[in-house]
Amino acid sequence: MIHSSELPSRFVGRAEELAAVAGSLSQQRLVTLTGVGGVGKSRLASEAVERLGHRGGRAAVWVELWPLQNDKLLVPAVAHALGFANHSATDTLEALTRWLHDQDVLRVLDSCEHVRRDCRMLVARLLAAAPA
Repeated sequence: MIHSSELPSRFVGRAEELAAVAGSLSQQRLVTLTGVGGVGKSRLASEAVERLGHRGGRAAVWVELWPLQNDKLLVPAVAHALGFANHSATDTLEALTRWLHDQDVLRVLDSCEHVRRDCRMLVARLLAAAPA
């Protein structure tokens, strides 16, 4: 689950937005939160994931993408966050999609705006390969 000393211990307000995110996550396989920097998208997402995880027992993996300085690091960063290491001659994305096929894991990709194009491709591949 998500652990960060930077987040306040209590989530106050934004009940309507939280309900909308939770509702979307229960009905859709892909949910995107957008808005200008600093409005609390990450905090809202982390609270929604925390609450859903406690209810359903579903695993959640938070992937911080803001440190990436190169879009070529996107797939390795996601694989690392998921605890996946490719020890084969197969392309890492190909091996990762096969590995995720039967897993029910909520993946949160945070701060993807600077790797948007490659992130779009990665999400499309993951959605196609991993039904859960």
